[in-house]
Amino acid sequence: MASRDGFDVMTKQRGNDLMNKRLIAALACTAVTAAGLVLPATASLAAPLPAVSVAGGAVIARPTSTKLAFVVSLTTRSTATVTANYTTVDGTALAGSDYTTASGVVTVPAGSLTATVNVTVSAVAFTAGGVDKSFGLDLSNLVGAQAGTLVTSGVIHPDAFLDTHSGTLQDAVVDPLSKTAYITNSSLNEVEVLNLKSGKYGTPIAVGSAPAGIDITPDGTTLYVCDSGAQAISVVDVATRKVTKTITTPAGFDSERSLSIAIASNGHALFTTTFYGSGFGAHVYDLNLSTGAITVFTPGGISGQATEDTPLVRSSDHSTIVGVLGDDSGGPFFVYNATTGKTVSGGLNSFVQWAALSGNGSELLIDGGTSVVTTSSGALAGTISGTGSGIALNSAGTTGYRLESGAVGILNVSRFLETGSIPAPDATTNGMLLISPDSHTLVALTASGVTIVKV
Repeated sequence: MASRDGFDVMTKQRGNDLMNKRLIAALACTAVTAAGLVLPATASLAAPLPAVSVAGGAVIARPTSTKLAFVVSLTTRSTATVTANYTTVDGTALAGSDYTTASGVVTVPAGSLTATVNVTVSAVAFTAGGVDKSFGLDLSNLVGAQAGTLVTSGVIHPDAFLDTHSGTLQDAVVDPLSKTAYITNSSLNEVEVLNLKSGKYGTPIAVGSAPAGIDITPDGTTLYVCDSGAQAISVVDVATRKVTKTITTPAGFDSERSLSIAIASNGHALFTTTFYGSGFGAHVYDLNLSTGAITVFTPGGISGQATEDTPLVRSSDHSTIVGVLGDDSGGPFFVYNATTGKTVSGGLNSFVQWAALSGNGSELLIDGGTSVVTTSSGALAGTISGTGSGIALNSAGTTGYRLESGAVGILNVSRFLETGSIPAPDATTNGMLLISPDSHTLVALTASGVTIVKV
């Protein structure tokens, strides 16, 4: 009887377990209303709503009003329209003076992922200068979406200036006080004089044929201009804006013409030549500024020989000069230290065209900012991904800049990264970029003219 009782107990328990499972299954297919009515449950749960977020943009304040774009985005496409209310909120930028207050409804159509809110940024006189300012855009009252990042900031960079100018602009230099840019105009045979504080041109300086490279002495009193249409260098007195003398350069074997020049701190200058052709055949020369004596600079290039496109750049303290030999797949370059008299050479195994030095010449960027070179050894320290054209490096050697399409890329030199960009009118991947000695002003030469960006 004991075993029979145990069997009955086990059978009853199994029956209870089966009933419990059936009850759980039934409850899963029903829902209880607030009134206590039991209704069948839906066949499947509704898909989760996409999350909506807003990201801020950046723009340069200009002499004419412009737009700053905020992008509203969804994590996934929605089968229904998504809407949200938006409103601007003051930060360091104030509505009415820095931007026009805005509010309304932004709509992301069904099947789309993004929508844009454009806010008008007020016109700023070029001479205003200033620092970065920001203001917010807030989203609320979401329909068809759940909350992601609903608050963001947009940035207004200090003013930039785009001046269209007739002629072909070739090279530029900024005076030691960071007030004036001198720009060679090869088609008008003159040097343009641009005030970096007002954005206005002064009376141009007439020089020789097809001026190309240009540099200024450390005391800011004298310009040296390579007349690439002739075998000559024009010497210009800055105070009178007159050519005081013309230096005849060697003709060489291929009727070489002066191309690029960089003035050192030791009373000498290096200049390169060009010729009608390609490859090697030009030279790097040393010019004694006191005597006018010219000799081949044998440590530069390949025993003093250079390609037809060998631009020179220098550090703002005039202690270091770099030459990059274009039109050569080895990417050769040389670094001359005027203080020690030593020259080191290197190569990047690719075509190079651009270079920029830090204020004391210790840091070097080459080829659109992609290569960071240690000048003391000529060794490659690292590379920065991405491409650009003209490049510049701040005095400390910590931040680099390169021209990109519609922007100036910002480079963190020590980390070998592009960390941001500044929207710039007319910026292209084919232009020249330089920075003022005080590191506060970028000057870009493009096909349309000159773009000035305060940084």
